[in-house]
Amino acid sequence: MRPYSERLPKPMLRIGPSSLLERHLFQLEMLGYDSAMVTCSYHSETLRLIAGRWQFKRLRVQFSHEGKSPIETAAGVLKAWPRHNDQPVTVINGDIWTDFPLSSLSTPPDNGIHLVLVKNPAHNPKGDFCLSQNGIVTPPARTANTLTFAGISRIHPGARTRLAGTQGLADVIRSLIPSQRASAQHHEGRWYDVGSPDSLEARRNA
Repeated sequence: MRPYSERLPKPMLRIGPSSLLERHLFQLEMLGYDSAMVTCSYHSETLRLIAGRWQFKRLRVQFSHEGKSPIETAAGVLKAWPRHNDQPVTVINGDIWTDFPLSSLSTPPDNGIHLVLVKNPAHNPKGDFCLSQNGIVTPPARTANTLTFAGISRIHPGARTRLAGTQGLADVIRSLIPSQRASAQHHEGRWYDVGSPDSLEARRNA
């Protein structure tokens, strides 16, 4: 994302009146969430300084520092997961922009995970998973249309142990597919993975 990310981490980049992260957090507060954990590594002090200025009425924002080198999503979620939390945890990638209404995010299967899938973007034409008619995630197949994981999910506390020792959240999802404990919904609205200067400008000019 250089030169945009030379002084700011990607979640702090602004699209419209707010940054990506700020938009996510305010949406969570509007839905009634009372706490949020932000995992951070690159320019973490800058992120914490700016985010600390945001005024929330009831949302308590905490930070989980991953270290100098970022770790994979699954490991980051496991590290940040509240020890005594027995409710599903909502996970949102900090570098995405979407008009997906978080209020419509479904609950995960017992001991499983629920995903939001979107149409395959140009940078991921082969997609990640397929979605059955009853909302169950299946492996990609040549005979079925694939979709891309949007970076939004809800994880059942019973699946928490699955996060340990994995390379990424996709590994967790794949491990749950055989037992049909990975469900999903297809969002047909707007979604951008802000992973490059071109994608950032495309969203700003949309």
